[in-house]
Amino acid sequence: MVALAPPAVAPAQSAADSLAHHALATRAELDSLARALASADSSGQGETLAYVRNRLAAGDFQAGDRILVQIPGLQPPPPVQVTGQPAVVSAAALQARVDTFTVGRDRDVVLPVGGGSPISLRGVLRSELQDHLGQELSQYLKYPTVRARPLLRVSVQGAVAKPGYYFVPSDVTLSDALMAAGGTVRDAKMKNLRVERSGATVLKGRPVEEAIAAGRTLEDANLQNGDQLFVPGSSDVTEHMRFLWLVVSLAGGIYGLTRVVH
Repeated sequence: MVALAPPAVAPAQSAADSLAHHALATRAELDSLARALASADSSGQGETLAYVRNRLAAGDFQAGDRILVQIPGLQPPPPVQVTGQPAVVSAAALQARVDTFTVGRDRDVVLPVGGGSPISLRGVLRSELQDHLGQELSQYLKYPTVRARPLLRVSVQGAVAKPGYYFVPSDVTLSDALMAAGGTVRDAKMKNLRVERSGATVLKGRPVEEAIAAGRTLEDANLQNGDQLFVPGSSDVTEHMRFLWLVVSLAGGIYGLTRVVH
């Protein structure tokens, strides 16, 4: 008898773990959680406490992260004046006021304000990004009105039109994240859609269906940087079946060898 092991599924997160990893958790929430964990007589939460304390001290942003920034207070470039025609501002010039920016190696970001001076994001949580940038830009703009959204890097794979890695806001819905990859293809098995993290399944089946139907966001589903949305298709073979075929193949090979010997 050979035991057929199903794909690994990560254990359910505790409430403390869920809050500790919430993408948009506030400093007040994390401070409160850290105090509660420190005072609790539970050695099993030591790793979570260390993670929360590090997040509070170092912030959320790492090199390569991306943020979406809009600064309405900026004036667009001078309009292009063509002799005999009305002055116009190009669509590209208007679009330049809303853009994505990449966090640099020193965990800073350079915006088109202030002569290219980098703005440090060390110690800044995702939930603090907008206020932090507004405060920094107040050195250069009289009344800065900044809209900033941190983007999560998620992998969308399987039966979708354009599998790959995408940077999306944490407050978009799960279905919008799938649409970033061009949407699902005809043979997609949405019932079996799963969320994977570090090779383990953290969410699958009915909970994912219900989250999509309810219009829940990546934040609601507690997705993290680097998580993967995998949409199986009718042509996909599950890990369980691959393992079964391997066992059958091995059994067949052993049987064949015994026939040769005898």
